[in-house]
Amino acid sequence: AIGLAAIGLFGTLGVIAFLWLLYFRIDSVMLGVMKGDSEVGIYTVAYKLLEGSLFIPSTIMIVFFPTLAKQQRFKEVFARLLLLLATLGLGACVALYLVSSSLIRTIFGPPFSASAAVLQTLSLALPSVFFCHLTTQSLVALYLCRRYMLVASL
Repeated sequence: AIGLAAIGLFGTLGVIAFLWLLYFRIDSVMLGVMKGDSEVGIYTVAYKLLEGSLFIPSTIMIVFFPTLAKQQRFKEVFARLLLLLATLGLGACVALYLVSSSLIRTIFGPPFSASAAVLQTLSLALPSVFFCHLTTQSLVALYLCRRYMLVASL
């Protein structure tokens, strides 16, 4: 029975990983079809910088997942992680928004200056993305992977 449960868990998480990849790459495909390669390049520069900031919640959740998975401490650990990730997500949002122009100019140069406005817009999603890391890992910690798959599918 444990083997079947493990197969079910990993199968569900595999579907979720596929949906995650699809969700985070479909925007570039759609933009390329609707606008063209130049716009995809402008968007991709901004998105790659935003993507780099996601190591923060990912690392935090890797470190704290074993503690979060302890059912008796779940609420306490969840509350602390919620405060931590909300604070860091908001801080990352503000910081990236404020430095986007100079960051783009320094790393990629003037030809990609249009990426700054895209990065500012994308940075507004950081607080919710940080929170989503906590939500999804909490669903896994509570063995609610099928619910996680449903949410990811929606």
